[in-house]
This record gives sequence, structure tokens and C-alpha cells, in this order.
Amino acid sequence: MKKKILTAAVMLAMGLTSFAAMDAEEYFEAANKAYHNGDYKTAVTYLKNAAALQPEESQFYFTMGMCYSAMGDYTNAEAAYLQAVKIQPNDFRSYLLLGDLREAQGRIPAAIDLWKKGTSFESVPESAQVFYSNAKTIYTAKIDKAIAAQNKTAPDAGKKSLNKITIKLTPEWHQAYFNGDKNKWIIEYGLNGEEVKSYKWTKLVTVNYFNGQTYNFNLDNYYNEFISSMKKHAAELNETLTVSPLASQTGEIWFEWSISGRNETELCRLFKQNGDLFFVHYAQKGAYLTPAEKNAAVEILKSVKAE
Repeated sequence: MKKKILTAAVMLAMGLTSFAAMDAEEYFEAANKAYHNGDYKTAVTYLKNAAALQPEESQFYFTMGMCYSAMGDYTNAEAAYLQAVKIQPNDFRSYLLLGDLREAQGRIPAAIDLWKKGTSFESVPESAQVFYSNAKTIYTAKIDKAIAAQNKTAPDAGKKSLNKITIKLTPEWHQAYFNGDKNKWIIEYGLNGEEVKSYKWTKLVTVNYFNGQTYNFNLDNYYNEFISSMKKHAAELNETLTVSPLASQTGEIWFEWSISGRNETELCRLFKQNGDLFFVHYAQKGAYLTPAEKNAAVEILKSVKAE
């Protein structure tokens, strides 16, 4: 690490603590010692001083995220992990730790995505190769365990929705998943022979339902909230969300989205019927949709109606 020194006056002006003159590496060593002693607040202070000296060092930030997580401060932990990803997008540790945070928040699908990202690197710095090898083994097991747990608690795929819908699908499709109640539910349709609940699918059709008397959603507001959440998820993966409008019917919102680095496309339709909101999406991964595949997907989305 390069060594830089801030004067006490400058550090105080930045809201930092003026310890005895130390360089960034010494602050980091002191932070690690405080962390292992359970003094997370002091560790954060040391790390902030280290980051002020060397703001381009990602490990200061993901270590800061670990401290905040240990204190239960998930908001600051998330900010620290995302800053680490921004500084060094090829550091697998930031993705794994952010995945752990999502797991603690109960956001298991997001955790699985981040763990997969963190274990997907083909090359890492020589100094981290042994750690990466161990981490890859540990987190691959965590991914398998998380998916197995979701499958174990998943409702019976054959259960029918409480609010009947019609959808035109060819015989190669089947209802693979249902969850919800009279106010809110989700149905997933997958191709025969594919393990939808284990995320081992190539094509997926999903229908989300929200009772209008319970959930008074405005189509534009729901769309904006969905896009905002997807942008945030893409940022966590250090990737970019692309959203394109699709030709739609009056009173409906149609759009297409994809995330860079993932060969996956999703076509979406938002509409209301009898005051209830329906969000229908067609996803394909492994390859982007051809024009013919896109037309076929649009016809499936059009076919969804509530009775």
C-alpha cells in the first residue's frame, strides 16, 4: 500500500479521529485487531481513517461492512460493501459478504445470486488463491443448502390459485410452483423436465397477483418500484440494467429488461383487471431472445386473463 499522511486538522475537519500518526496499513492492522476483539465501533473508526488515506483500497470498505454487519447496522454495511464492489469489481470477497448480508435480511434469492457471482471468478490474485479455493468450497455448499431449503418449504406445485386465470401455453409447459393467499399470490410455469424450484430452468413464465382492495397499487408506481429494485440488484452484482419499452395496449405497461453479464432476457406486462393488479413476465436465460422467440413470448403474455 502507498503511505500517505493527513494532518490532525484535516482529519478532524473530515470527521475522522486523530490517532497518533499512522499510515493506512497501520490503521488497517489496528482495525483488524479491534474487530477480532469484538470492538467493532473502534474498528470502523480505524477503517475510516485508513480509507481517507487510501480511498482506492476496497478491503477497507468490505471490512467496514463486516463491522457494521456484526453491529446489526445493515444500512451502513450495505453501503460499505457496495463501495467495495465499485472500487474493485473483481474482488470476490465483496460479493460473498454482501450475499451474507442478504441472507441475514432474509433475501435468499438475492444472496444466492451474489454467492454465485462471488464463486464465478476464474482468476484471483496469487495472494488470495488459497483463501478463494476454500471460500469457493464453502459458498458452493451454502448455495446448495439455500436452494434445498427453499425447495423443502415450497408449496405444492399442483395447488391452484385462489383467483382463476387463463393462460395459453403449449403442452411442453406445466405449472411448477404456486404460493400465496386470496390477497396475493404467484404462479410459475416451467418447461417439462426442468427443475424450476432449483433455478435450473431455461424458460419461465411467472404471474403475480395483488388484490386491489388490499394492495391499492398504481401501475406507474409499481413499475417504478420494480425497476428501482432491479437497478439496485444489478449494482450489487456490479452490472448494468437495461430497460426497453414494448408496444402495449392502452392502460397497460409492457417492457423488456436484461442485466449485463447475464445471458437472460425478461419480457413483462403490467395490467389491472377489476381493480386487481397482475404482473406477468416471461424469462429466458442462456441466450437472448430471437425475434421469433420474442413474438411467441409476447403472445403468451397477451393470453393471460383473469376470470
